[in-house]
Amino acid sequence: MFALADYELRPLAAADESVLWEMLYLGIRSGKGAEPPREIVQRRNYARYVQSWGQLGDTGFIAHEKDSGAALGAVWLREPASKETPPELAFVVRPDHRHHGIGASLLTQLMRANPSLEFHRPADGCKKSRGPFVRKIWVRDC
Repeated sequence: MFALADYELRPLAAADESVLWEMLYLGIRSGKGAEPPREIVQRRNYARYVQSWGQLGDTGFIAHEKDSGAALGAVWLREPASKETPPELAFVVRPDHRHHGIGASLLTQLMRANPSLEFHRPADGCKKSRGPFVRKIWVRDC
């Protein structure tokens, strides 16, 4: 079991794009049945969460082991082009590191760093799930 002393959180940087591609793939995998091909992340509906990471409005955090530096999980937001569309949250913890508090730490850090974020239920037009790793959130106007 991981203790907080075994891993660290840090803000995501543009150089972390390759890590986010891996996290994206892990988020798409269900762990049941045949695994999807790795190329699935290149589909437009998935790639938009990672492609050209580090743009204005991109924010997030990564959890990594202190000793090895291995990525354990990440949480990230990408601002959409339209201000009328809420940012989308991507959130993944490696399957072998789940249920150890890493996800809670990531989400807590994201919320502390972005206090104006408010979670809401998906809009009526979003009834169909976009996948297990994406949830919509609204940003409160200040």
